[in-house]
Amino acid sequence: MLSVFKNLHLEAPRAKRMLQAASYGVKHLVKTRDQAQVLDYYGMFDDLFDEISGNTGIFNIGYAPDPGAADLAEAQKALVRETVAGLPPKGRWLDVGCGVGGPACLCALENPDVTITGVNITPSHVQAAEARAEKSGLDGRVSFFLADAMALPFPEKRFHGLYAIETAFHYPDKARFCREAYRVLAPGGRLAVADIIRKPRPGPLDHAFLWFWKRAIASPEMFSESDWTSSLKKAGFSGIHTRDITREVFGLLPLWRKSFTDRIKHLSSRYPALLLKACLAGFDLAASPPHRMPVRYTLLFAKK
Repeated sequence: MLSVFKNLHLEAPRAKRMLQAASYGVKHLVKTRDQAQVLDYYGMFDDLFDEISGNTGIFNIGYAPDPGAADLAEAQKALVRETVAGLPPKGRWLDVGCGVGGPACLCALENPDVTITGVNITPSHVQAAEARAEKSGLDGRVSFFLADAMALPFPEKRFHGLYAIETAFHYPDKARFCREAYRVLAPGGRLAVADIIRKPRPGPLDHAFLWFWKRAIASPEMFSESDWTSSLKKAGFSGIHTRDITREVFGLLPLWRKSFTDRIKHLSSRYPALLLKACLAGFDLAASPPHRMPVRYTLLFAKK
């Protein structure tokens, strides 16, 4: 009898994830313009991301000049550092889409003259981020709030630096985010965004792959580089420049696939086999040669 209850206990998380996956597929088969897609996405995949990223609290893909020889955890930290390198070394920074707090805590530890505020729309992420900051002894310099990137609950000219690392593709209205970022930055403030973007001139096959990509990463709206540049200019930013790091980032996907397969036995206690196989297929498709991919990875920088 005990073994029956044990099996039921193991099956419950898998059944829950399958229901979540089915609900996600039905609700978001057609493009949506709200944040429900993102909330459902992380509700389904939080445990998986935490597991295969080694419980670092940093969910980004990573950055490495030589992806084939990289350490995944160090590459994730490196992407954070590459993104924020041009922000003011003193003052207040805003982390938009802070996740579970790993990047903000890393930045605070490595930039002692900076205080950081993080915002996220996922309540469980904010709670996890607060716990991480307290455990790291940073709760006096790092704080987190439940808030929308397109309706930031802060006064004008509040921050000296603002960054969004691998979260902007989730925003359903990026032009509005640009206006909000401009509003809350002080004069001379710096903005830095690390984002997955679409190719400038996608062909017919690219559009088919984009359909997959947007649902695989919960992207209600995917910008190109020119879309970003135009929206930042219209918001009032100057000194806009970009840096393509597709090779340094997507070159790490084979390491992600290995991390996933190394942990698949453990993940199978929480996720149904069909969903794990779909994730594996997604990794394989995402690791296609860059010239065949409909997306790029870029860093965007601007000044108020």
